[in-house]
Amino acid sequence: MSSSRPSSDHVEIYNLGVVFYNRKDYHRAIEEFKTALKLDSKNTRYGFALANAYNNLAVAQYESRRYFDSEDNFKKALEIEPTNEQFAQNLRIAQESALKNEVDRLCKGAYEAFNNKNYSESIRCLKEAQKLVPHDEDVEKALSVAYNGRGVYYYTQKKYEKAKFDFRTAYKIMPSQTQFGQNLRLVDEAIGSSKGKKK
Repeated sequence: MSSSRPSSDHVEIYNLGVVFYNRKDYHRAIEEFKTALKLDSKNTRYGFALANAYNNLAVAQYESRRYFDSEDNFKKALEIEPTNEQFAQNLRIAQESALKNEVDRLCKGAYEAFNNKNYSESIRCLKEAQKLVPHDEDVEKALSVAYNGRGVYYYTQKKYEKAKFDFRTAYKIMPSQTQFGQNLRLVDEAIGSSKGKKK
């Protein structure tokens, strides 16, 4: 008696995959389609079904706001069906959403840190966001405000050189904010006064 599977097994496995697929149990459908494809690698119907299962799993993940997971599964669908424009478009949308979600997360963290007077953490979060979306006006404005906030803190602690660095950075990012320029002049005056007192 042979231990190898009969040639019709791949059809049964594929059909089981279709049952799972129709139930929207894409994880199990993918496993069945993968197995069927291993048993009959030339069957394009199995590959097409597997690609669609990955795509639909990715859509479900996307709708659950699991953007990075959905990206991975859209990529798997495209590996199998590289010319499928719908899969490619889905991947682009997931990537844009993942980017926006990450920037939003970083900005929220920056806002919370700023409100807790943790200016360095706020700046760190905003610099990360800035790497993801360079030249984003909202991120740049928030970053300049965070630098200014930390500068004010340093100024009140009489750490004038650190305050000057932060005010200068804030002003460089957003030169239209006249308050930042005024803060820079104030800290320059404070530095001049403290040097005058040391003489």
